[in-house]
Amino acid sequence: RFPKLRDKAKSIKMRELLSSYICTHPSVTYRPGLVSIIGTCASTLTQATDIYVTFSRIVDFTSIHTQSQLSKELATFLLIFRRFLPNLSRRFRDEGVSPNDWALPWIQNYLADCLPIECTLRLWDTYLCEKDGWGLHK
Repeated sequence: RFPKLRDKAKSIKMRELLSSYICTHPSVTYRPGLVSIIGTCASTLTQATDIYVTFSRIVDFTSIHTQSQLSKELATFLLIFRRFLPNLSRRFRDEGVSPNDWALPWIQNYLADCLPIECTLRLWDTYLCEKDGWGLHK
Protein backbone atom coordinates (compact mmCIF):
# COMPACT_ATOMS: atom_id res chain seq x y z
CA ARG A 1 0.00 0.00 0.00
CA PHE A 2 2.77 2.45 0.89
CA PRO A 3 5.75 1.71 -1.38
CA LYS A 4 7.80 4.62 -0.02
CA LEU A 5 7.45 3.14 3.47
CA ARG A 6 9.38 0.00 2.65
CA ASP A 7 12.25 1.94 4.15
CA LYS A 8 12.50 0.36 7.62
CA ALA A 9 13.65 3.59 9.29
CA LYS A 10 10.63 5.51 7.98
CA SER A 11 8.31 2.70 8.99
CA ILE A 12 9.73 2.74 12.53
CA LYS A 13 9.42 6.54 12.66
CA MET A 14 5.80 6.29 11.55
CA ARG A 15 5.10 3.77 14.33
CA GLU A 16 6.80 6.06 16.88
CA LEU A 17 4.78 9.07 15.72
CA LEU A 18 1.53 7.13 15.92
CA SER A 19 2.41 5.85 19.40
CA SER A 20 3.33 9.34 20.51
CA TYR A 21 0.05 10.72 19.24
CA ILE A 22 -2.01 8.01 20.96
CA CYS A 23 -0.13 8.54 24.25
CA THR A 24 -0.58 12.32 24.19
CA HIS A 25 -4.23 12.22 23.11
CA PRO A 26 -5.98 9.88 25.56
CA SER A 27 -9.40 10.73 24.14
CA VAL A 28 -8.40 9.11 20.83
CA THR A 29 -8.63 5.35 20.78
CA TYR A 30 -6.49 3.37 18.41
CA ARG A 31 -8.15 2.05 15.27
CA PRO A 32 -6.42 0.40 12.29
CA GLY A 33 -7.41 3.27 10.00
CA LEU A 34 -4.99 5.54 11.86
CA VAL A 35 -2.13 3.56 10.31
CA SER A 36 -3.54 4.32 6.87
CA ILE A 37 -3.89 8.01 7.68
CA ILE A 38 -0.34 8.37 9.01
CA GLY A 39 0.95 6.19 6.16
CA THR A 40 -0.67 8.50 3.64
CA CYS A 41 0.97 11.49 5.35
CA ALA A 42 4.35 9.73 5.53
CA SER A 43 4.24 8.71 1.88
CA THR A 44 4.42 12.34 0.77
CA LEU A 45 6.17 14.17 3.60
CA THR A 46 9.76 13.64 4.67
CA GLN A 47 10.16 15.47 7.97
CA ALA A 48 8.82 13.75 11.08
CA THR A 49 7.39 17.01 12.40
CA ASP A 50 5.50 17.60 9.14
CA ILE A 51 4.10 14.06 9.23
CA TYR A 52 3.06 14.40 12.86
CA VAL A 53 1.43 17.82 12.48
CA THR A 54 -0.46 16.83 9.34
CA PHE A 55 -1.57 13.54 10.86
CA SER A 56 -2.64 15.15 14.13
CA ARG A 57 -4.69 17.84 12.37
CA ILE A 58 -6.51 15.23 10.30
CA VAL A 59 -7.16 12.98 13.30
CA ASP A 60 -8.13 15.93 15.51
CA PHE A 61 -10.71 16.88 12.91
CA THR A 62 -12.05 13.34 12.63
CA SER A 63 -12.10 12.91 16.40
CA ILE A 64 -14.53 15.77 16.97
CA HIS A 65 -17.28 13.56 15.58
CA THR A 66 -19.66 12.41 18.26
CA GLN A 67 -21.37 9.06 17.95
CA SER A 68 -24.57 10.80 16.88
CA GLN A 69 -22.69 12.74 14.17
CA LEU A 70 -21.13 9.53 12.87
CA SER A 71 -24.53 7.83 12.92
CA LYS A 72 -26.02 10.73 10.96
CA GLU A 73 -23.21 10.67 8.38
CA LEU A 74 -23.55 6.90 8.04
CA ALA A 75 -27.33 7.18 7.59
CA THR A 76 -26.89 9.86 4.91
CA PHE A 77 -24.29 7.77 3.10
CA LEU A 78 -26.50 4.67 3.19
CA LEU A 79 -29.45 6.63 1.84
CA ILE A 80 -27.35 7.73 -1.14
CA PHE A 81 -25.87 4.24 -1.51
CA ARG A 82 -29.32 2.62 -1.62
CA ARG A 83 -30.60 5.24 -4.06
CA PHE A 84 -27.78 5.05 -6.60
CA LEU A 85 -26.63 1.44 -6.19
CA PRO A 86 -29.80 -0.45 -5.28
CA ASN A 87 -28.62 -3.84 -6.58
CA LEU A 88 -25.38 -3.68 -4.65
CA SER A 89 -27.21 -2.45 -1.58
CA ARG A 90 -29.62 -5.41 -1.73
CA ARG A 91 -26.72 -7.81 -2.28
CA PHE A 92 -24.91 -6.50 0.79
CA ARG A 93 -28.12 -6.78 2.83
CA ASP A 94 -28.83 -10.31 1.56
CA GLU A 95 -25.27 -11.39 2.37
CA GLY A 96 -25.52 -9.88 5.86
CA VAL A 97 -22.72 -7.37 5.29
CA SER A 98 -23.06 -4.68 7.93
CA PRO A 99 -22.40 -1.05 6.92
CA ASN A 100 -20.56 -0.66 10.23
CA ASP A 101 -17.92 -3.04 8.85
CA TRP A 102 -17.21 -1.16 5.64
CA ALA A 103 -18.90 2.26 5.44
CA LEU A 104 -18.09 3.52 8.92
CA PRO A 105 -14.32 3.10 8.47
CA TRP A 106 -14.59 4.95 5.16
CA ILE A 107 -16.17 7.88 6.96
CA GLN A 108 -13.82 7.80 9.95
CA ASN A 109 -10.61 7.39 7.95
CA TYR A 110 -11.38 9.63 4.98
CA LEU A 111 -11.02 6.66 2.62
CA ALA A 112 -7.31 6.35 3.44
CA ASP A 113 -7.62 2.65 4.10
CA CYS A 114 -9.49 1.62 0.97
CA LEU A 115 -8.34 3.72 -1.99
CA PRO A 116 -5.02 3.49 -3.83
CA ILE A 117 -2.59 6.02 -2.38
CA GLU A 118 -2.73 8.20 -5.51
CA CYS A 119 -6.52 8.46 -5.28
CA THR A 120 -6.37 9.18 -1.55
CA LEU A 121 -3.89 12.00 -2.10
CA ARG A 122 -5.98 13.47 -4.90
CA LEU A 123 -9.12 13.33 -2.76
CA TRP A 124 -7.33 14.89 0.21
CA ASP A 125 -5.97 17.65 -2.02
CA THR A 126 -9.57 18.49 -2.84
CA TYR A 127 -10.47 18.52 0.85
CA LEU A 128 -7.55 20.81 1.64
CA CYS A 129 -8.12 23.20 -1.27
CA GLU A 130 -11.84 23.74 -0.91
CA LYS A 131 -13.44 26.26 1.39
CA ASP A 132 -15.50 23.59 3.14
CA GLY A 133 -12.39 21.43 3.41
CA TRP A 134 -12.93 18.11 5.13
CA GLY A 135 -16.64 18.92 5.36
CA LEU A 136 -16.93 17.84 1.70
CA HIS A 137 -16.43 14.28 2.92
CA LYS A 138 -19.73 14.38 4.76
